[in-house]
This record gives sequence, structure tokens and C-alpha cells, in this order.
Amino acid sequence: MTGKSLRARFGPDSLRRAVGRGTVVRLLPDVYASSLHAGSFDVRAAAAAMWSRGAVSGVAALHLWGIGEAPEVIEVVVPQSRALQAPPWIRVRRVTCEVPQTVRHGIPVVSPAVAVVLSYGQVPKHRRAEVVYCAVRRKLVGTSQLTAVLAAFPRVKARRALERSVAAAAAGAQSFLEEHALYAVFNTGEFSRFVRQHEVVIEGNQFFLDMYDAITRTAVELDGKNGHTDEGRQKDIARDCWVATVGILTLRFSYWDLLNRPEWCRRMVREAVRARTRL
Repeated sequence: MTGKSLRARFGPDSLRRAVGRGTVVRLLPDVYASSLHAGSFDVRAAAAAMWSRGAVSGVAALHLWGIGEAPEVIEVVVPQSRALQAPPWIRVRRVTCEVPQTVRHGIPVVSPAVAVVLSYGQVPKHRRAEVVYCAVRRKLVGTSQLTAVLAAFPRVKARRALERSVAAAAAGAQSFLEEHALYAVFNTGEFSRFVRQHEVVIEGNQFFLDMYDAITRTAVELDGKNGHTDEGRQKDIARDCWVATVGILTLRFSYWDLLNRPEWCRRMVREAVRARTRL
């Protein structure tokens, strides 16, 4: 809470005594919190937004939207005209455009699309693509929203990689592995007719095929880096059986296959499509 509101409610002497006893701590100029909760991320994020009269942004905003861990440094976004001297645990981003924001957990926070775009370059490189795909899978953002935010922020860190992931998501990719397959494995013209994330429903069972060729009824599945648990593997086996009952052949490639022998993956799909074309 602000010191002004605390003094109005309890009186200035009470606030001084509480600070002296250590039951209340001063987090920022004229912003106080109970010592019991002063280390909480939500409390510190709320304090940063209150002090700056801005909104939580970057990785901190991403965390408030349920993606990723809480960062030590909390970013806030404010108008360009607002000059602030921030403590080490707050990063101030000054912007010239109006930034969409809302309130989450009682804390002013930028929209999910803005959070993804402004946090992307701050996330470790090996996790960046997943920021985009996680937000899209959870339906927090759409690719058109991300494209609009990118247009509003012409200078963002790792912009080209972010644009690549957004374009892949727009084409149907839902993970880094699917992005890699789109750009580096099944990226030649012969695979352009494959549909990404094609939905099939068989006797009430819904399945999404990573890649699907309707002409030859050939599906390509891309297995993730960590493989599957036994339960997941059983589901995959059952899924492959279900789609086989309607004449769909499934070719399944591991993470290792896709990264280390892309030409072999292309050849297997190419030969399977050729064989099924002759049927």
C-alpha cells in the first residue's frame, strides 16, 4: 500500500512504529508492505506497478499469465515521458506507444501478446520458442495479435527469431520441434501439400495429426525431445491404431531423427507417399 493511504487509515505515528518494529517494510518510495509478505513476487510486482504508475511487463508479466518462473527483476512499462530512478530489482521500459494492459491477481499487467513479445529476448535462448507456443496453445494469444504487437515495437531483442516462431505458429506449428520440421526438415516443395495439425474424429475420438497428406492419407508425427512416458506411448500406439482403421498411415520420427538425420526423415516420407500413390 502507499504510505499516504496507510497514514490516512492508521495515522503517521502508527506507520512509523510499525516500520520501527519491522512488521511493515518500505519497498519503494511511499510504498509499504507487511514484512510477512514483502518477499512475495505478487506483492513486489504490485509495488513496482504502484510506484511506477505503469504495468508489469516482460518475463514478470509472462509469469503472471502462467508461463515460466517468477524472475528476480520485475520489469514495468511506462510512458516515454516518465523518468524514474529504479532500484536494482526493477527494470523500467519506457515506450512511446500505448500498451494494452489489464489487471491480473490485482496487479496491472500488459496483455499476453505484449508480454510474449517484450519477454522473448530476455528468456534463455533454448526456451524462447516455447514462450510463443505455450501462449498460443493455451489460447492466451493469437498469431495476428503477436504480429500487431511486433509492428508496434519495431525494436525488440531477437526479433527475427520471434518473427520466425510467429510465422511457424501461424502455419500450424505448436512446438519448437514442429517449427524445426517446418523450416529445416520438411521445408521443400514436395511437402507443401501436407496440412499441419489436421483434426480427425474417429468414432468420437478426436486426434490432431502433426502433418497430414490428404491425397495419400499419410500422417507424420514429431515426437518431442523427452519422448513419452509409458502412458504417453500407449496413447500413441492406440492413436496410430485408430487412424489406421480409416486408412491413414502414420510415420513417427524422434527428436533425434529430426535434428540429426533430416534427409533420412525426408526420404522415409517421400518413399511412403510414393508407395501409397501407386496403391
